[in-house]
Amino acid sequence: NDVNLLEALFSDEFVVAVVGALEYDALLSMSPQGSELSTASEATAVSELRGRYRNFVQGDMNLKEVVPITDATSRSKIIQAHRIMYVRDTVLPKALDDSTFSTLSSMYLFNI
Repeated sequence: NDVNLLEALFSDEFVVAVVGALEYDALLSMSPQGSELSTASEATAVSELRGRYRNFVQGDMNLKEVVPITDATSRSKIIQAHRIMYVRDTVLPKALDDSTFSTLSSMYLFNI
């Protein structure tokens, strides 16, 4: 719940690596019976189920500008806020405890 650590993890320098590490889900590599997946078709199906978090975070995230944003700092803060919400709501919805959820929400609201 250290805000300074979370800000560093959501920085442009580290966010792709952090989100890429969160793509792995050990449960998706197991069959419903609890054994490793054996066929290529099962492995392909699992790879399609995995989140494509890195691809989403690396792109422009479909940022639609009603008014052109010319200031690079403002644009960076908007993208960082969007990444925070994406990780909070999509990547880690079940893994977050209440205090971390609250910290990420505060970071989003006060991202100035």
